Amino acid sequence: MTTVQFEQSIVLFRKEAVTIQFTITYKADDTAVDCSLATCSFSVKRRSTDADSSIEIQVAHASFDLTNAATGIITMPLSRTDTNLTPASYVGQLELDFGGNNRAFSDIVALEIKTPIIPL
Repeated sequence: MTTVQFEQSIVLFRKEAVTIQFTITYKADDTAVDCSLATCSFSVKRRSTDADSSIEIQVAHASFDLTNAATGIITMPLSRTDTNLTPASYVGQLELDFGGNNRAFSDIVALEIKTPIIPL
């Protein structure tokens, strides 16, 4: 499988509604990966070693915007409810499954939830 890369650190405020954009590129030459046929998912846990039952945020494929996926750009909304987590460091996992004989892509992203100065 070819190695791909994306931004690996996200900082959000607690209860912040936000859309996160991932740009998926080949690591070797930084060209875009066509993600138009990928099935996407995103999960967040406190620690990578936590059981699946402890997932704090789960975003299913239907929630992703794949309008620009052919150019490697996929976006994902997080609601105020999704980000209503205890301020701390978390780990997220973006998964792209290209189906058929193509291998799935998965990578870890650091997610930091901070307390806003003015409550949202």
